[in-house]
Order: sequence, then structure tokens, then C-alpha cells
Amino acid sequence: MDKVGKRGKAQRTVAVLRTATTAALALLGAFGLDGVRAADGGASGARRMEAIAKDEDACFALLVGVDKYDNLKPLNYASSDAKALRDALLEIGFSKENVWMLTSDGSRREQPTKANIVAALDEMLAEAGPSATIFVALSGHGYETRDGVASFCPKDVEVEKTGGETYVEKNTAITIGDVAERLRADDAKFKALIVDACREPATARSVGSGGARPFAKADVSGIAFLQSCRSSELSYEDAEFGRGIFTHYFVEGLRGAAGRGDGGASFLDVCGYAASKTKERARETHKATQTPFYEFAGSDFWLKEPTDDVAEALYREGRESAFGLNGAKIDGRRGLELLTKAANAGSTDAQAELAELYLSGCEGTPPDATRAFGLAFEPARRGNPFALNVLGRCYAEGRGVAKDEKKAATCFERAFRGVEKRAKEGDVRAKTALAACLTDGIGCERDVDAGFTLCREAANAGDAEATRRLGVCCENGIGTEKDEKKAVAAYRKSAEAGNAAATANLGYCYQNGVGVAKNGAEAAKLYRKVVEAGGEGASAALVNLADLYETGDGVPRNEREARKLRTRAVELGNSAAALTLGTASGEASDYEEAASWYRRAFELAEAEGKPWSESVSAWARLNLGLLYENGVGVPRDVREAKKLYRDAAASDDETARTRAKERLRSLE
Repeated sequence: MDKVGKRGKAQRTVAVLRTATTAALALLGAFGLDGVRAADGGASGARRMEAIAKDEDACFALLVGVDKYDNLKPLNYASSDAKALRDALLEIGFSKENVWMLTSDGSRREQPTKANIVAALDEMLAEAGPSATIFVALSGHGYETRDGVASFCPKDVEVEKTGGETYVEKNTAITIGDVAERLRADDAKFKALIVDACREPATARSVGSGGARPFAKADVSGIAFLQSCRSSELSYEDAEFGRGIFTHYFVEGLRGAAGRGDGGASFLDVCGYAASKTKERARETHKATQTPFYEFAGSDFWLKEPTDDVAEALYREGRESAFGLNGAKIDGRRGLELLTKAANAGSTDAQAELAELYLSGCEGTPPDATRAFGLAFEPARRGNPFALNVLGRCYAEGRGVAKDEKKAATCFERAFRGVEKRAKEGDVRAKTALAACLTDGIGCERDVDAGFTLCREAANAGDAEATRRLGVCCENGIGTEKDEKKAVAAYRKSAEAGNAAATANLGYCYQNGVGVAKNGAEAAKLYRKVVEAGGEGASAALVNLADLYETGDGVPRNEREARKLRTRAVELGNSAAALTLGTASGEASDYEEAASWYRRAFELAEAEGKPWSESVSAWARLNLGLLYENGVGVPRDVREAKKLYRDAAASDDETARTRAKERLRSLE
């Protein structure tokens, strides 16, 4: 008999399939980390940690474990998990009076019914002050309603059976969005929502019968989130532990296994430890994949305070991982994790670097200009040049804030002075930034020779981005003689260090035969790497990959796959992909769909802030205007057509502007 089993197979002796749901995002941002190892996890063994809050009254927890249901099949270890979490929290400094427990074996008032859970949550939040630390853990069945609302099932949840499927009555459940909203509205300093639950595929037929419906995305920003597995995976229980694998290791982490020696330990360390150990245990004991997932970026809870030296070390290590400095291979997730910890330990520089990561995006984290702007604002006010550069880009491109070229210029000028000073002090990343300013004339007069020299110095010092920019200079003859072979060598070196933009540059070279023999298959391979890494260049890589499939260059010709890739690019905000899809739909005489794509194209272009965005917007408006003028795909509306033509006629794209003016004259 296996010692490990799926959470939710109630008929098995040692294991049950557990389904619960909760989702949350971090205070200043969010990123997903799948199976990320803890920093120096386990270095302190079972050494007990101490809560950072010296006042025990500042720590609160609500722990819910539902084993027995009135209308759903029972579970085995949900209550055990809740009790184990309680014991661990008490050990790290939580007061017993501030821990609310609702489990299936509790008294009548402690039963995990909907009324009791809501009352306990309200009572806890009412007592928690603005400096409080709050933990909420929900263990039990979860579901997604037919209208896509993620919810948690209390003991007394009711069900209905329709069309061969079992659904949970929405008004008898607790929606995750409501729980998140209550936590988000509270003034507590740190709020975490934790779940040990399965996330089965959408083909599952029912709730509580070995096939729970998947969970929808709830509005859960403003709180830290930790979940035991990724979408379509199962969470496993272990008879040897007497609880879930994930909860077992999370508790171990709280008790000291996730510590960093004398350097402090935080909730984020515990997340990393639990993720790494859970993934390993599931693979070794059950030959299965269970990849814990946590979204975390802004606020962290320190179980043991770090020293200033440790905070500085976290910043340096995070910076190297995030940007590939000193010859380090880029690991965006690791960099984001460490910089987050350093920022929470008081590093203004780390906060500025976080802003850069969010603006450009990195592995596991899509670009988020609004979050980047918020992170950069305070460091920029204090004169941090990297934060000032982020603000400048946001203002220049209208990303995360209203477009303001005057403010952008001011930020760039201040950023230039700042990186110039830091570059003279030997900061390699500052040298790279200064080289970019000089070669592109950002915040200063353009000086390509000086820019190239600085770029080469930074590249020789092991800066992956400087190495990529060196390739750009060689490819285009900026500050040096044009040499496409040297450009390819630089791109390859930077790509090997994990620089996604360099990988895309190298893909372009193979696709077009620049400095290397043309090779569509190699280009496709490189573009896929960029897509997998995520970040700012993913949508452009999808478009280039789509071009290869459309022409059959290095890959089998497949127009359906090309369309699928462009659709994914649109989902990432690529306006050009939407325009292309609109044109293709029009050529196929599907004018209604074409109209939808054209509208999507100019809506994206307005928020995109790319060099090509205005042209995309102009052509999308022009083409949509033609549809309205002729009444194909949309009701005939000459007034709307004229409005669209006038907008296109005001663009900087000369050809689109000319065509739009011609159409306006024809309608006079």
C-alpha cells in the first residue's frame, strides 16, 4: 500500500483528495515561483525562530480545517494540518489567545460552518491593529462556480446536481474574493493566505468526488499567497507525516529549517523551503509532480530580523541574479525573491531594482508598469538613478502613469547624472546604464564613442546586459565598425547568461541571416526560450515565431499555429499582433471578427507605448473606419467612420495619414 496518496480519494485507506482554494497577491506586486528553493534552506536545522514582533498581541491567525461535510465526501487530514500550523505559530511567538481554530473535531462553536468562519474572521480582524501580522489558512474542499467565482466550502455548504454534474450552492459557500477583500481592507502590516489543495484540470466532473472543479482567479491583490501546487496538479498526503506533504514542510520551515543561520529568516524563506522540499518528496515517494506556487513581492514577515550586513548581501546577490552581473547566470525569480527581501529589510537600492524588474518583466513575472511606477517613486524622490530611469520610461511611454514627456526628460536628466556618479565609483550596472544614455542620447548629448567604450568595460566585467548592448553596437556600427559576426558572438554570450533580450536578438540573426547562416529552426528554438522566460520580449518573440510558422521557415508550415501564437501575443498586450489578426480575418471575409481585432489593436496601442504603437493605432482605426463606411462586420455608420479616419489622419504614420485624409475627402 502506498504511503502517499492524492488529496480527495475518500475511498482510499491512507489518502484523500483535498480540494481547497485561496489566492492572493503581494502588497506591492506579485510573482509566481514554482518550486523555488529556499535561500540556504535548512542551514540552521531545527533551530527555533523568533517572531519579529516583540509584542505577542501583534500576531493573529485563523486556521480552518474541514474533514467532515454535511453534503460532500469527507477528507482525512485537513484538521491535522490546521493543528500543526497552530503549534508552529505558537512556537514562533503567536499568542494562543490570538489563534482562532475551526476544525471538524471542534466544539459546536468551533465547527467550520460558514457562519462560524465569517464570525471568526471578523472578530480576528477587529482585534488586529495596524502593526499586526495575520495568517489565514483554509483547508478543505474548494470549487469554481458556473459563473467562475472561486470559493471555499465550509462544513455546511449545500450542493445541487444538474446535467450529471455536481455544483456547490454559491450562497452557502465563502468566496475567496470576499475573504481577500476583508484582509485587503484591514490595516494590518502583513497578511498571508495559505492553502494546501489540489488544482485539477477543467475536465473534472464534480466537487468532492475525486474530481474537484478548478479554481477561478479572484481579485486577491494586497496579500501574500502560498498554494501547495500549480494548476492541474494534485496535492499529496503522506501517512508517515500524518498530514499533507506541503503542510509538513511549511511547518518545518516555520520551526527553523528554512533559516539563514544568523542572517535572519522570513515568511518568504519558509515559502521557498516548503516549495523545494514538497516537490522533491512528491517526485521521490509518489513519482508525481507537485509544484508549490507562491505569489509574493512587496511585504515580507521576518521571523528573525536580519542584520544590516545580511540585508546588503541579499541586495548584492539579488542584483547579480536578476541582471546577470559579475558573470552570474540570470535567474529572474531568484533575483526578484532576494531583492524583495532586501527591500523589506530597508534597502532603497533594492526597491529601485525591483521597479526595473517589474517594468521589463522577468521569468515568472509579466511586465507591470503600474507596480513598477509605485515601487520607483520613493527611491526616485531620494535620487536613486535606477528608479529615476524607471519613472522616466513610464512617463515617456505612458506606462503606469499618464504620458508626460517633460517629466520624462527631467527624470532622464537626473538619472544620467546619478549613473555617471555611480559609474565613476565603479558600479558596473551603472556603467551599463550610462553607456545606454550616451549611445541613445537619453538625458544627455549623444556620444556613441564614449558609450561604446563604457559598454565594453561593463561587458568585460561580466554584465550580461552590457554584453547584449555590445552586440547591438557591433551589429549597427554604433561607436565602432559594423561587424555582424562579433554581434552574434556577443548575443550568444549574453543569451547563455540568461538574457532574454539577447536570446531574441540571436533568434533574429538566425531568422534573417545576420552574421550567421540563416536557420529558421534555430531561430524558432531561441524564440521559444524567450517566450518561456516571459518578460517584456515574450510577445515580440511570439510574433516572430508566428512568422516562421506562417512561411514554414525552419518549422512545418502551419497557419493555425501562427494564429494561435499571435493570439497569445495579443493576450500579452501586443497591438501589432492584433492588427495582423484583423487583416487576416478581413482577407477571409470574416469582417465581424476583423472589426473586433482592429478595435483591440488600437486599444492596446494606446497603452503599449512602443515605437510602432502609433502606426498600429492609425492603421487599425483606418481599417475599422472602412468597415463602418461600408457596413460590413458592423452596422453602417458614416459618422463613426469619419471619427476613426480623423484619428488616423492625426497620426505620425505618413501613409496611414494620407489614406485617412483621402477617405475623409470622399465622404464630404
